[in-house]
Amino acid sequence: MTTETLSPLEERKRTLPFGEPEKARLEKLDGKLSYDAPFSVAVCGHFSAGKSTLLNHLLGADLLPSSPIPTTANIMTIAAGDPCLTAITNDGERHVFAGHIPWEKLQSFALDGTSIREVQLSLPLPFLPAGVTLADTPGVDSTDDSHENYTGTELLTTDAIIYITDYNHVRSETNLRFLRQMQRENKPIILVVNQIDKHDENELPFSIFSHGLRDMLQRFGIDPIALYFTSCHELDHPENELANWIEDVRSLLFHAESLKERSQTRMMRSAVSALLERLYQDRARGEQAIEDSLQANGFSVGDHQSLVQIRERLKQLDEETRDAQADMRHRLDEFFKQTYLFPHDLMESAKTWIESLDPSFKVGMFGSKKKKAAEQEKREEALSTELKRRWDTEVLLYLSEFFKKQSLSSSTARHVQAAVQEIPFRAEEAGWLRSFVADGVKNEQYVYTLASRLNHALLKEVKDTVWPLYREIIADFEKQTEDERFRLSEKAEKLQEIETLEAENEERLKTVDHAITRVKASLEEVEGDERLEEDLEALLQRSPDLDGLQADVEVSERSQPLPEETRTFPSVEYSQKADQLPLGDWQGLRETVEKYMGQPYAEDERKHLHSTLKKAEQRDYMFVMAGAFSAGKSTFLNALVQEEIMPVSPTR
Repeated sequence: MTTETLSPLEERKRTLPFGEPEKARLEKLDGKLSYDAPFSVAVCGHFSAGKSTLLNHLLGADLLPSSPIPTTANIMTIAAGDPCLTAITNDGERHVFAGHIPWEKLQSFALDGTSIREVQLSLPLPFLPAGVTLADTPGVDSTDDSHENYTGTELLTTDAIIYITDYNHVRSETNLRFLRQMQRENKPIILVVNQIDKHDENELPFSIFSHGLRDMLQRFGIDPIALYFTSCHELDHPENELANWIEDVRSLLFHAESLKERSQTRMMRSAVSALLERLYQDRARGEQAIEDSLQANGFSVGDHQSLVQIRERLKQLDEETRDAQADMRHRLDEFFKQTYLFPHDLMESAKTWIESLDPSFKVGMFGSKKKKAAEQEKREEALSTELKRRWDTEVLLYLSEFFKKQSLSSSTARHVQAAVQEIPFRAEEAGWLRSFVADGVKNEQYVYTLASRLNHALLKEVKDTVWPLYREIIADFEKQTEDERFRLSEKAEKLQEIETLEAENEERLKTVDHAITRVKASLEEVEGDERLEEDLEALLQRSPDLDGLQADVEVSERSQPLPEETRTFPSVEYSQKADQLPLGDWQGLRETVEKYMGQPYAEDERKHLHSTLKKAEQRDYMFVMAGAFSAGKSTFLNALVQEEIMPVSPTR
C-alpha cells in the first residue's frame, strides 16, 4: 500500500475551506509551486512614473519604450538568455523574434492590451541569472480594464515588488491603497520616489520632505525594505540615488534565487491569511444578515445588543459569584496569617510590664507593695492602651474598609459593619492580660511566647465574629445573583423572538467560527519565511559591481539611421496663427515623407508624420484637455475661450 505524499499547499487545499473567492489565487500559486518557477520581481507604479525609463537604466540599454503617455498595457517579462522577443496572445498563439529585438513590434505588443496577454523579452544580462525574472507592468491607476491583469491575481505570485512613484504623486490615494494592499499580502517592497528634480528646495528642504514621507508610510503601516530617491533627468541632483538603486537592485536580482523557497512559503502564508480575512468578512456578513432580519421584524439594533449583553451577563453571573467568594476567603485567610499586634514598640511595653510582675521587682528603695501594685497597673494600662490603638487600625479599620468594598445589599452591609465594631477587645477587661502570665522565669523568649499567645487569643475573637459574617455575605452574594438572573431572564423572555430569528443564521456562524479556528491553527504551522525581508535587504548590497547589458543587441527598425536628406528641413518662422503658416513648407515636408514611404525602416513614424501633415494642410486640429477629476479642467477651458461654455462643479 502506497502512501500519498502531499505538498504543503495541497495538504492545506484539502483541509482548509478554500472556496470560489480563492480559486484564482490557488491556481496561480499552484502553477508557481508545481514547477521550478523563477524568482519574480515586478516593477509597478502609476502611469507616467518613469518605470520603463528606470528599467532602461537598470538594464544598461535603452530597450523598453518610454513616453509621457502610457507605453505598457501588458506584462513585459525580462529573463536571461539570447536576444529574443516573444508575444503571447490571449488564445495562446506565440509570436517569436529570435536573435534580434524588433523595436516597433516590441512597442506595438506592449501597448496591445486587448489581444496580447504577455510580452517576454530575453537578454544576456550579467546580473540576471536563469532562475530570476524582472517584469514591467501596466500603471496601477490605468483606466483600461485590460491593464488590471497584472495588478490582480498576477501579483499574488510575485516574489518581490519594486514600486515606482513620481515625486508629485508619492502621497496619492492610488499609491497608498496599492502599497497597503501589497503590505497586507506580505509582499517585500522596494519603494522608489522618481523625478525628484521636481523638488523645490526653496519651498521645502528635502530632508523635511524625506522625513515626512517616512512618517506617512509608518502611519499607513507600509514598511518597505528599502527607499530610494531618483531622477533620470538630473543625474547630478544632490539627493539622487539612481546609481545606488541600480547597483542594489542588480545585486538583489543576481542572488534572489537563493530565497525562492522562503518566498514561496510566504505566498502560501498569504493565501491562508487571505482565507482567514475572507472568513472574518463572512462572519461579519452573517451578523449583518441577523441585524437585517431583526429590523425587518420590528426589532432595533439596540434590542439585539441588549439581548447579547443579557446573554453575556447570564454567563458571567455564576463565575463572578464564585470568584468573589474565593477572593474574599483568600483575603481573610491572608489577614489572619499576617496580622500581628505586637510590633517592636509594643514588645518593649510588654517587656516592661512583665518585668513589673517579677517577685523581685521593687519601686523605690524600700519597695512597698502598694507602690509596686500601682506601677504594675500603670504599665499594664499603658500596654493595653497601645494594644487598643493597634487593634483599632489593624483589625477594626481594615475589616470595615474591606467589607465596604464588597457588593452587598444595604441591609447586609449595615449588619456587617455593626458586627465588626462589636468585636470584643478582651485586653481591656480586668485580669485578662494577667491570665496569660505563668509562674517561672520570665526572660526575653518568654515575652515573645506570651505576645504570640495574646495575639492568637485576640484574633480568635475576630474569627468568631468574621467567619459567621463570611457565610452571611456568601448567602447575600447568592441571593443577589439569583435576583439579577431572574430580572435578566424576564428581559430575555420579552426578546425571545430575536433568538428565533437568530437561530436561522446561528448554524452558519458556528460553521464559520469553526473554520476560523482551523485556519488560524494552520497559519501558526507555516514557518520558514520570518526573515525574508531581512534577507532580501542584505542581498541589496551583496554584489555592488555588477554590469548591465554589454553584448551588442540588434534592435531593428529603430537603430537604422535616416537618410541624410530626411534629417534636415527648411527653417520656418512660425507665428501664433495657423493660417499664417507658409503652405508651401507643409507641402514640401509632406512630399519628402512620401518619397520614403516604401522604405523598411521607421514605417509607423512616417505614417504618423504623414497624417499629421495632412491635418496641418487642412487646418484640422483637435486639442484634448486631460487631467484628474476636480483638477479644474472645465474652469480652465472657460477661461481659455473667455466664455462659460463648460459646466463647473466639484462633482463629476
